[in-house]
Amino acid sequence: MAEWIRRGCGPALIGLALGCLALPAGAISIAVTPTAPLPVAPMIGDQITLDINVSGLGALMEPALSSYDLDLTWNPAALALVNGSVTQDEPLGTSSPFQALYSSTPMTGDLNLAGVSFLSVASLVAIQPAAFRLAQFTVKIKALENANLALVINQLGDSMGSAFPSGSVSVTQPPSLNLPEPGLGLLLLMAVSVFPWVGRR
Repeated sequence: MAEWIRRGCGPALIGLALGCLALPAGAISIAVTPTAPLPVAPMIGDQITLDINVSGLGALMEPALSSYDLDLTWNPAALALVNGSVTQDEPLGTSSPFQALYSSTPMTGDLNLAGVSFLSVASLVAIQPAAFRLAQFTVKIKALENANLALVINQLGDSMGSAFPSGSVSVTQPPSLNLPEPGLGLLLLMAVSVFPWVGRR
């Protein structure tokens, strides 16, 4: 057995170990990006759809993502969640027959997204691409206030279910979606424009 390990598995294990050691910091990336350009002048009632994309994984090889737990948070006075869902197909395995479990739990000002793969390491690596869409969500503008939209990573697991090393994951937060209230100057202009109409009555 020792001879078989020395001749057969030894080089492979050494190569795998070196590959893990060579994983560069920030190799795994999670980014929140709009599916269309954001409106220049947002208005109440506008809807904005954003994707959560993962990249920097191995293309049908390590590193692979086997589990995640994320929270999207926002100012509930400014935005309302229209819908949000995780991608329930190839990334971690299909939800049937029991290859993976996915969940999306909407709350006021918070959307929790989670998934875990039940596949073996070899099966997971064999289906997972280097980049894919993890989830998609749509919000509606309720009021012209700061949206404070942010992504919080609670947990990301590698192919063995262990957390990725600190510093090996980079996060691109959603683009700034500031919805400023009408300025004082605009309010004064609106008030002044009413005076001539009042005087004619």
